[in-house]
Amino acid sequence: MWRTIAGGLFGMTVAWLPHSQAEVIRIPDIVDWYTREASVPIALESKDGGVLSLATKAFETHGYYRLAPAAEAQYILSLERLGADAVEVRIRPGSSDRDQDQVRRRVTVDECWKEAVLRACDFAVTQTSGLPGYFAGKLAFVGERTGNKEIFTSDLFFQKVQQVTSDGADSLLPRWSPDGRQLLYTGYFKSGFPDIFLLDVWTGQRRSFAAYKGTNTGACFDPSGSRVAMILSPNGNPELYIADANGGSLKRLARTRGIESSPSWAPDGQRLVVTSDGIGKPQLYEITVDGGRLQRLPTDISGYCAEPVWNPLYPNLIAFTAAEGRRFQVALYDAQQRKSRFLTQCPGDCLEPRWIHDGRHLLYTQRTGKSKQLFIIDMETGKATPLHSTSFGPASQCDFVYIP
Repeated sequence: MWRTIAGGLFGMTVAWLPHSQAEVIRIPDIVDWYTREASVPIALESKDGGVLSLATKAFETHGYYRLAPAAEAQYILSLERLGADAVEVRIRPGSSDRDQDQVRRRVTVDECWKEAVLRACDFAVTQTSGLPGYFAGKLAFVGERTGNKEIFTSDLFFQKVQQVTSDGADSLLPRWSPDGRQLLYTGYFKSGFPDIFLLDVWTGQRRSFAAYKGTNTGACFDPSGSRVAMILSPNGNPELYIADANGGSLKRLARTRGIESSPSWAPDGQRLVVTSDGIGKPQLYEITVDGGRLQRLPTDISGYCAEPVWNPLYPNLIAFTAAEGRRFQVALYDAQQRKSRFLTQCPGDCLEPRWIHDGRHLLYTQRTGKSKQLFIIDMETGKATPLHSTSFGPASQCDFVYIP
């Protein structure tokens, strides 16, 4: 049976996952949770300090939950290691729930126990909220700890970080393929000019994807992984193009006098949002994959709007970077309401937003002086959490993928 929860600031709907009657935990009705700052109290238990620490770190990033003592919790999650690569999670109702006998159990197995913990916690998220879990997702980002801008991959909590380029030149804007196997990025190492490369992160093999005369940058896969949008300037002006996943069948979508940048696909793969400065300052524009004219989005929040990213679940929502005074902040545009609001209010700059696949949380870069740090934010409560310490070094331009 499918269960929906409607309401909230953006009038969104969440679908509960179907389970057989014998498997489902009774979840009390929650109304308009999108607009409530109050979170669901949960308690975490484990005999293993490492398991408890990692699970706590994960749930502290999730705006839907609040960690609480077992006596106050709506759900109690017990996690235990079963070996080097397996974790058992048990979910039971809190002490105030009448159905104490309804307990859900699952054993998760992954490459190591830490990844198994995150998978187990994701299972618990889905069972207690109906939302997709994101803790076991993967990051790609630009790191500068070597003195150069190189591409790194990592789990969400920086437990296992791997440098995947060593070009000694700027490597920028990594973007995952939907299957998490490939990365598109912009690199300067070969020609000294921005070209687009395709990297297989499983094999380490890399090839040139777009190296046309002029600028080649901003490449990103569509939701199906069959097409790529990018910004090219073979004719002198950086404009929006699409190609197939091998770089062939190149097609320019629009011819403008402005400079385009930062394309992002709609969830249906039939539209793109892009930044253009055709009116003098950067603003957001929409265009269909059939081409035609760029249609400006009425964000009406700032004279500088850039770096748009389309919500993967809710096509009415687009996050972007907007100037506010002398700073940059992450903002959110709702096409249904034709309104925007700021999501961040940090003392430095908050920029380069990227959606997590649950449609509720975003990643972004917080820049303060020379420091660049990756954060996660819940768009409903505004709860923001750093993903790593500044001792790692500058990290920015992240992208996220989740492989079930």
